[in-house]
Amino acid sequence: INANTGITFDPSVNVSDFNTTGTTGIMAQETRRYIDGISGMPMISYSCPATKSLLADHLVAAFQKVSEAAITPYAKNIDPINAFLDFNANAGYVYSLAFSPSGDTANDGIILENAVIDSLELTVDNLANGVSRLVNLNVTWKGNEMNFGQNLSGTWVAQPTTGYLNDSTLGFTLNVTIDALELTAVCWKRFTMRLVNNWDSDCKTTGGKANNYNIARPELTFEIDIPYTSSNFAILGHYKAGNSVLVNFYNGTGDADGTLNINSTKGTLTANPYQPDGDKSAIRLVVRAEEPSAGYSSLIQWTDSIDGAY
Repeated sequence: INANTGITFDPSVNVSDFNTTGTTGIMAQETRRYIDGISGMPMISYSCPATKSLLADHLVAAFQKVSEAAITPYAKNIDPINAFLDFNANAGYVYSLAFSPSGDTANDGIILENAVIDSLELTVDNLANGVSRLVNLNVTWKGNEMNFGQNLSGTWVAQPTTGYLNDSTLGFTLNVTIDALELTAVCWKRFTMRLVNNWDSDCKTTGGKANNYNIARPELTFEIDIPYTSSNFAILGHYKAGNSVLVNFYNGTGDADGTLNINSTKGTLTANPYQPDGDKSAIRLVVRAEEPSAGYSSLIQWTDSIDGAY
């Protein structure tokens, strides 16, 4: 992964004292210090441009539910989970992440084991320049063990110099429907899909390490900036009425290679859409996605011609 804002590591170590006073005085004492480097959920966070080879694994590690076509171009349908997963029974998808600042065998490697994505942001900024204009990911992983000083021998796979997902070539279209108000092919400025899972340990080994995960009411939201027009100002009335919101962000339909289709058919505006931008009026839609009564069906469709063997 070519992280463009660096990679941060949190081994989730807890340093605490049994108490602050003892038989030999009031100062903290080494015999009463307790360091717990096992029972927490260590984390790794980074931001990076999305590539064709990376996007599916990130979406699957975050949403935890996928079906993949058996033949090329290996179209993938990805939905939020709506059930507790028993990872000990081979449910869900976990990943191990390996990092090395030097990229060689200098015993500086870091491995996060059995990890799931705790939070994921997919952002496309249509007004940005350079790398910021690409489809970008902002990700936090949680795992059950982080090991340092690893000798990561073997062959590292180089990141591709092509294959970055760029709106200039993908050509995303945004449709928003709020009750009877249809905003088709909206001129959009910025689109963000944000999923927060709130993973935590659900069971631990006798040594204290998590061996199963629990998810606490994941929340999926869309944050969309669009220019103000006389027609979309009517959104304020729909916000007041609590009308349902449909969000469709896509660069094509069907199973063509490189097609990404995000289609949320139910949602609610959770913030005032009128957001002044300096001296100008602007609209920001903050939509909390909600599961339709018939259940999710292909919230995200992504086709990459890569057999993920999901």
